[in-house]
Amino acid sequence: MNHKFDIRTELEMPNAVNRIVGLLGGSFDPPHSGHVHISNLALRLLDLDEIWWLISPGNPLKVAKPASYNQRYEKAQTLIRNPKIKVSEFEYLYGITHSCETILKLKQKYSNHCFIWLMGSDNLVQISQWKEWRWIFENITIVVLSRAGFDIPGLASRAAKTYSKYYLPSCNSNHIVFQEPPAWTLIKTPIKDISSTKFRKMGLWNSKGCSTSKQPQKL
Repeated sequence: MNHKFDIRTELEMPNAVNRIVGLLGGSFDPPHSGHVHISNLALRLLDLDEIWWLISPGNPLKVAKPASYNQRYEKAQTLIRNPKIKVSEFEYLYGITHSCETILKLKQKYSNHCFIWLMGSDNLVQISQWKEWRWIFENITIVVLSRAGFDIPGLASRAAKTYSKYYLPSCNSNHIVFQEPPAWTLIKTPIKDISSTKFRKMGLWNSKGCSTSKQPQKL
């Protein structure tokens, strides 16, 4: 089933419906079942209306170029079975590569929506390297989801320490969507030890976005 999110159509009616939307950004190089796993968990645990996958044209912190945008976008479409998960062309259409710019633009276009920033604990470790990372913490509620080996470093990170007084214990995380930012939590979820990096290192995805013959049937 294809759940294409036509952002161009959506932008014509930006305030039609109030929705609580989780934003999952990244290179998605490649998209895989781990992305689906955390998206479905977030939908259930946070009672979100939708999750938008924001496939970045390019990551400013990565030297190596990802596979083409179209190949990553098309691969993402093949993985999604839940109609509440949408693959968004927002960053591509606006030529955005920084999360702070994405968040600002989305808030302007969808002022009646409540956005929640979703990311793995690996990103909590290095978010302090992002452009305007403090602005991000202060302008959108953040939900961090477990990644194998990154939860403890994430909680000890510069960002976590800087905004420690705004941390909401995971036992109360289902209420975080009602908190005004800055507000963040780390939810210890069942971990699926899979990553885009592992796929590339195993030769299951190359710089052209082609899956090799070694690729397993289920990503």
